[in-house]
This record gives sequence, C-alpha cells and structure tokens, in this order.
Amino acid sequence: MLQQQFGLGENIARQRKMQGLTQDALGALLGVSAQAVSKWERQLACPDIMLLPSLAAVLGVTLDQLFAPCSPTVVPVRDKKRAVS
Repeated sequence: MLQQQFGLGENIARQRKMQGLTQDALGALLGVSAQAVSKWERQLACPDIMLLPSLAAVLGVTLDQLFAPCSPTVVPVRDKKRAVS
C-alpha cells in the first residue's frame, strides 16, 4: 500500500531559505531553539500545534501550503493573486 508523504519538514526548510532565515533566526522568531527547527526540517519532530499559525506567517505561506505534499514549488501567500468578488 502506498502512503502519501507530507513534506512539512521539507516545506519548512525550503520556505525558511527563501525568506533568507537561518535556523537560529527562525527559532528566535518563534521562541524555540535552532535544534528544534533542525528536527522539524529533518522530520524527527513536529512543531507544536500552537506554533503553526506563527510559523506559517513567518514563512509567508498558508497552513495548507505548509502541509502540502512535497512539490517543486510552494507559492508564497504574498505572491498569490486573489480573486475579487
């Protein structure tokens, strides 16, 4: 049976680098250690659920994008065009 792998750690790493942040800097913004960020990126641990909105905001993505299956690109929220109704 095939399982879909979610790329939370890979998405965190990719978006952190796109924002020009180090693991230390991201950790400082979120009040966690660089080691915690490293564990998230290596998928050895997951961020606390209470940190997820702040993590997504710092990385400039939605929670949906943060949890999206691995893909070559994740479009930052600020670049996404929104339809006006």
